[in-house]
Amino acid sequence: MSNEVIEMQRLTAHIISEAEGLFRLLPIVEEMQWEASPAHSIEREVQVKSTHGEVSDPTGDTVTDPARLALRAQVVRSERLLRAALVNVVGVRRGLEIRASAWEVGE
Repeated sequence: MSNEVIEMQRLTAHIISEAEGLFRLLPIVEEMQWEASPAHSIEREVQVKSTHGEVSDPTGDTVTDPARLALRAQVVRSERLLRAALVNVVGVRRGLEIRASAWEVGE
């Protein structure tokens, strides 16, 4: 077997492993991206208790939580990156299929 095919097999196995890990992580991230981080919630609770008379705004606190916003931004970036990766993987497979079919008929 050529070094290139051996390396593509290794890379493909790694891609499958990473995709399985990503697939398991997605339901967790789906919920987290819409909630304030635990650290932000605790920090906000301490602030409210130390500032008497301040009105609590849990929805506003969640919306403006920097950790939540960063996670949400990463989700959006990751979706774009995953789409591009899929295009590349499909291109690799199709390119090899096309050349293998052409080889069979002597092209």
